[in-house]
Amino acid sequence: MGRKIILTGLILMLSVTLTGCISFGKKETAAGSGVGAVATGDRGDTWVAKYKLMTPGAIEANIGGVNVTTIEMDPTDTNAIYMGTRGNGLYYSYNGGDGWDHADVLSKVAAGQINSISIDAKDKCSVYAAVTNRVVKTSDCNRTWQQVFNTAKADEAVVDVVVDWFNTSIVYAAAKDGSVYQSANAGASWAKLADVEQEIKELEISSKDSRVLFMTTVAAGLYKSTDGGKSWLSMNERMESLGGKYRNGYAVAVSKNNPGKVFYLSRLGLLQSFDNGETWSKIALLTGENEATFNALDVSVKDDNLIFLVSGSTLYRTVNGGQTWETRKLPSTAILTDLDVHLANDKLLFVGFSAPQK
Repeated sequence: MGRKIILTGLILMLSVTLTGCISFGKKETAAGSGVGAVATGDRGDTWVAKYKLMTPGAIEANIGGVNVTTIEMDPTDTNAIYMGTRGNGLYYSYNGGDGWDHADVLSKVAAGQINSISIDAKDKCSVYAAVTNRVVKTSDCNRTWQQVFNTAKADEAVVDVVVDWFNTSIVYAAAKDGSVYQSANAGASWAKLADVEQEIKELEISSKDSRVLFMTTVAAGLYKSTDGGKSWLSMNERMESLGGKYRNGYAVAVSKNNPGKVFYLSRLGLLQSFDNGETWSKIALLTGENEATFNALDVSVKDDNLIFLVSGSTLYRTVNGGQTWETRKLPSTAILTDLDVHLANDKLLFVGFSAPQK
């Protein structure tokens, strides 16, 4: 699951106790021209942010001005959070966001916008990042980074990189032009699997069967693969009975506590599938079809009835699978680029903002 603006207002502070729990402190005013990572400890009722940059001695610095592109949480250690930016490289926190370090070595290996980050679910020190048209990897918890893949053309950006949760030697990279690549040996070598000839937004691996993948595209809706990315089938026909072909895909999410359940957010609304994408049904929203443009979706790992959507500067949330919805205002009118529900505490959300790209 890779947007930006100017903020001088409300920022969320996170503090981590000795037990590893996250608590919220006083509000602070951000310095700099951007928002960075912002969080809420009560599912969007109040917002604060911690943007402290870890520096030696008494030197104080912050990353309040960075344009965030993506946020990723370690599936085995929820205190470990990675944040990609548009022009400032990658930052990481090992204390739940209380303080951030900069991955200096990565920036020397591959400079440019970080579009995606993925962590090996069986080896927390192995992390992949999609940087412009390249994939880079660290195997030693950010001490060193190496480039492991690049597309043939510099303007063929890698928009997403994902690690198979079952066999973590398998890594997928999706290029903006519709190409899907795979490494079967943890990034040592790569092969092109397919080309859907559509602009890809993201990939998601099924929580029921890691050979099943879902792909959202900008103009052709949702695709599904059942053979590990070798072939792809459009889901449009399976959604046609719901009132139209669900193109203009915004996001896809899979349930972790209910394997086989999938959520798909598109121009025409929010859909759900209980059979790994074979059949679909609508989840009613507060807005009608085409009334709102949504740009983010996430679902609680602990309870897939808890769903969050974002449209503009409004957060939509439901605690009962879409039977009822509530809205809350985000702390910025900037472009929201990512939304992550905390893996251990689903009252806590991390969001990233970015200024419009000139």
